[in-house]
Amino acid sequence: MIVLEELDNAKKGLTEVSRNVRQVSRFIGELMENGADLSAGPGTKMVCLGNVEQIDTPYLTETTSGLTFAVDRFKTWQHSGHITLRTGERSRLAHYASENL
Repeated sequence: MIVLEELDNAKKGLTEVSRNVRQVSRFIGELMENGADLSAGPGTKMVCLGNVEQIDTPYLTETTSGLTFAVDRFKTWQHSGHITLRTGERSRLAHYASENL
């Protein structure tokens, strides 16, 4: 419930983060209206993936991204884990695009 309250508090404003939070809030509302079960019972796993080096908006940085926020909030929970991959296999096209776009 704390996470939803934090999302609710972040909806106010004109920043990119506020707009993203409002979009997530609408998406969760639609899921619930359509009868989706959003409860996290025993054995539920949540995986957050992302590459903070691919942020393409001037309003976010590596330290203010949603992924960084989630990692930070879960880091003290005994049932969470965090892995940072230092290198990865990418195609020549993907590498070129990340360097030049």
